[in-house]
Amino acid sequence: MLDVARRAFLGFVAVVVIFLILNTGANAITISNVTNNTPMATTVWILWNVSSEANNTVEYSVNPDLSNSFFSSWSNNTTTPMVKLWSLQPATTYYYRTWSFNTSNESDYANSSIYTLTTQECVSYRLVNVTDSSVTRIDHPMQEALDMICLDGGIVELNNGTFNISSPIRIRENNITFRGQGIGATLIHVTAEDTDAIVIGRWDDWRKRCQDIDNNPYFWKPYGVKYPQDHENHPENWTDNTIIENFTIDGLSTSTAFGYVGIGGAQLWNTCISSVEIIGDGEDHSCLIYLGAAVYPTVKDCEFKNGGRGAMFAVGSGTIKVINNLFYHCTFYDGLEFNGGLCCGDNLVKGNQFINGGGIEIYSSHDVVVTENVLENG
Repeated sequence: MLDVARRAFLGFVAVVVIFLILNTGANAITISNVTNNTPMATTVWILWNVSSEANNTVEYSVNPDLSNSFFSSWSNNTTTPMVKLWSLQPATTYYYRTWSFNTSNESDYANSSIYTLTTQECVSYRLVNVTDSSVTRIDHPMQEALDMICLDGGIVELNNGTFNISSPIRIRENNITFRGQGIGATLIHVTAEDTDAIVIGRWDDWRKRCQDIDNNPYFWKPYGVKYPQDHENHPENWTDNTIIENFTIDGLSTSTAFGYVGIGGAQLWNTCISSVEIIGDGEDHSCLIYLGAAVYPTVKDCEFKNGGRGAMFAVGSGTIKVINNLFYHCTFYDGLEFNGGLCCGDNLVKGNQFINGGGIEIYSSHDVVVTENVLENG
């Protein structure tokens, strides 16, 4: 009897061992080389290595035990994840750990030990020169300057010269002024194809956010009060009081739809773009400005040249002011488009010139005044 029991026990142990080998054996996912790249005042990059392709995120908190923690956005399908944490409090110690989930088997996952980092003191003003070097070795000095501005806002000023970028400049926080020395004096040159120059807003994939708003007729499309209500109820989804002024942007595009955008973004409140020149490469699908759910936007005294579209305000935008701009040789679609579904009235298109290209297309909109514009050789 004891021999039977012994054999049964050994059989059970064998099953357990086989289970453990299958689930925690040599092929189990592992994490190594966790590090952070020079924290800024409100952001930091977290980098690590994974033993096999994984979907990855960062858990972080101001508490050592990671209570009341937040999770970052995801870095997917990679063995070398790079995740950026945003909207951190300046001069604050954070605790974090990384998580990686095997892309072919999410029950196979790993998490790192808990690490610490401390953000820098913030500033309200930063001047960026062409000769400045990257501190993080990832972001451009213009982005690092924005990431040093206090969360209640401030100014980043670009000096004279040409700033080459291969990834978008992100303006996420409220009350940011981003300015140069004037059209032609300060140039932001996009060196990578299908790369936006400036993206405003909280959304990493701002194009998808615009699509989600456009495709959800039940929440967004009973137009009118929905957007002001959402801004009040969910301010974490909006970027308020952005000023962009006094420089030139140019960049490359390909045939991808909306492959290149000079300035783009979603869920913006009170955005002013003035004295900015944006130059496309004549590609049909480039769109020099594309703003979705932009409430109280103003575009004035700007020049839009050689784009498939000049400026487009997508679903959910409203109280739009487009004043004294030049739209030149925007030939594939139109110079200016209101893409329907305006949330709010008191919209004005005044004193603009549309030369050698498309004119004005406004549809499914209300309370729009179009006056004193010039259309020539359309």
